[in-house]
Amino acid sequence: MKQNLFLLTYLAFPILCCCGSKKEHQNKGIAAINAKNEVQTPIQINLPKKGKRDLNVSFFADTIVYIPLETNENSFLRRVTNVRMNDSIIVISDMRRILLFRHDGTFVRQIGHRGNGPKEYGTIANCQLYKDTIYVAHKRSITKYTLDGQFQGTKKLPHPPGFFTLTSDGAIALYSEHDGKVYFYDPTFNLKETLVVENSVFSDRSKFEIVDPADLFFQISRDKLLFTNYKSDTIWDISGAKKKVAYILDLKDKLLPWDKQVEYFKGDFKYFQKAAEPYQKVNLKEISDYLFILQKSWGTGKLNTIYVHNLVKNTTDAFNSDYIYDDLIGNIKLQARPSFSTDEAFITAIKATELIESLEGLNSKEPINDAKHLSWRVRMSKVKYDDNPVLVVIKPKK
Repeated sequence: MKQNLFLLTYLAFPILCCCGSKKEHQNKGIAAINAKNEVQTPIQINLPKKGKRDLNVSFFADTIVYIPLETNENSFLRRVTNVRMNDSIIVISDMRRILLFRHDGTFVRQIGHRGNGPKEYGTIANCQLYKDTIYVAHKRSITKYTLDGQFQGTKKLPHPPGFFTLTSDGAIALYSEHDGKVYFYDPTFNLKETLVVENSVFSDRSKFEIVDPADLFFQISRDKLLFTNYKSDTIWDISGAKKKVAYILDLKDKLLPWDKQVEYFKGDFKYFQKAAEPYQKVNLKEISDYLFILQKSWGTGKLNTIYVHNLVKNTTDAFNSDYIYDDLIGNIKLQARPSFSTDEAFITAIKATELIESLEGLNSKEPINDAKHLSWRVRMSKVKYDDNPVLVVIKPKK
């Protein structure tokens, strides 16, 4: 029987803080953004060994928006595991349902239903949005719906489709960890290309695996299809089903050795987590003029360092924390979430209970006499303990 261990990334982990150098880390080379506003790769990034304590929102952004999501019997969310958005709509999944909200948080509708019927879906592993179509990954299938909830068809696949993304032209790229290949399908689910991204895959990998919902293998980029298997310090651009280097990170001895991969532990997940805890893996987000590199432990799944690489200045800063501090409006800590963001915004969510606790914490501090902050507090004070999470959208400077 296949054994899976799910590491739920919505839990709040202890904050790891340390003080370090405030000096920017200069990398070799020149600015990586050309006249067409495209990121030019390959880029080698030297990650600073010492970091600062807090990553303030003002360090990379000038706009932050809090969106309380309407809560009623039809829109209640157990958790937020997946967020996608376009100019008019927000798509949110909690692994059980897919709900649509407007940008002001107003509930619109549920998409599809959970079940075993031909037009239904099981536990949601992933969902993606392309124009007016939502793609839902569940079991060994991908099901399509329009934004008004119309069923568009289901494709059964030979591999679990949890790790999939959509290209800029609407094609489907699906990674199979079991054989180390990426399968490219057109929008009508016809297989077009197959790309080997990992060689010498151990035969027992399909029997023993750890699934972290935040690790989607495909990384966020504005104009490329970026991929990592988390076992190399190279991030690949696999656009057009061709493999070329995009980023090289000097992770060195932080990388998980091949003989410590989970499949070699024959299902002893506790032993694996203990052995893997010192080693690190990273997720990347290309947003505006910045590359965000989020580093966490293989063993615990806890985020411990956020690197911010300025693609224009070609500098890298490190921040030894698992949160972003909103110093623009709220003056509260926000958990960094690798899997939520788009190529235009850094997105996170805060539970209603955590928001209320943060507001209570502000009450015990010196009052902040800022008009934007006071207006924000009035809005947030309307959030109740049993309400949906509040979505937070941070837009980096341009």
